[in-house]
Amino acid sequence: MHFSLQQVNDLITGIGLAAELPASAPELRRFVEIHGYELDDQGIPQQLSKFIHQDKKDTALFQICDYEIEASYIENHWDADKDTCVSYTCISNLRGISEAEAELSRHLSNFSLLVPEWDCDNPL
Repeated sequence: MHFSLQQVNDLITGIGLAAELPASAPELRRFVEIHGYELDDQGIPQQLSKFIHQDKKDTALFQICDYEIEASYIENHWDADKDTCVSYTCISNLRGISEAEAELSRHLSNFSLLVPEWDCDNPL
């Protein structure tokens, strides 16, 4: 499974992608989210530059979060964070698009479901 060119460009310019997946129970909603970042000289995560640089496909770091949250948080527009999730897993420091694709394939079977975060009900 591979990202589309648009998805790669979004990720390497700092746009996170998200998808809603079937939840384990009717009162829950499940999401998977991926975003890119880079480390500064002190090793602190920073947003990626908005400019497309092809080398970022191999050097950017990625984080994938897969979580379930009670549907009421979304329906009522309540603030949510990882502590309010029923289940939450997050994998960080995936180097490059290829490593991110390999890991994301374990969570999502159809990458075409991924859209920019703001186009998804993704609450985190």
